[in-house]
Amino acid sequence: MRHMLPILGTVAIILVAGCATHDAGQVLRHPTLDIQFRAPQGMEHHPWPGDPGVYEVIDSQSAVHVIVWHTTTEQDGLRYLMKMADMKGLSLDREPERRSIGGREAWVLDTTGASEGTPIHTLLAVLPHGKVPERPRENYLFIMQVWCPDSSWAQHRGTMQAILGSMEIME
Repeated sequence: MRHMLPILGTVAIILVAGCATHDAGQVLRHPTLDIQFRAPQGMEHHPWPGDPGVYEVIDSQSAVHVIVWHTTTEQDGLRYLMKMADMKGLSLDREPERRSIGGREAWVLDTTGASEGTPIHTLLAVLPHGKVPERPRENYLFIMQVWCPDSSWAQHRGTMQAILGSMEIME
């Protein structure tokens, strides 16, 4: 047991250091959709001209990006996630996983890709939000993509996972 104490101490230090990388910071709310998430202080909004439904914030120091939008589609959440990953040129070598986010079932793909030629690591999530009342065959989906350069994924992984996990639909 005495020999285990140094190992346990090392594990505790690693866990504390990993948690310290996430700054719970601020609550950011999409300006036109009923969805919000927590992100580190200093993330700045970057508008998408011509598409006000897309909300992107960027931490210029860490290069962590968060993009939130919604869609309506006859596809279920998993099918839409795979279609979006393919459209964004993301690697499809990993299976998406089902997670609970904000008390709701969501599909998440933890994968790699490229943005403007730079290798990236991305978390792409689809959070179903019921049927569209006017078109009952269509699903209402919220989508969040959190990404950073692949070279800094190990450093920002905890923060990115926390941002994704904090996504919440406001009702």
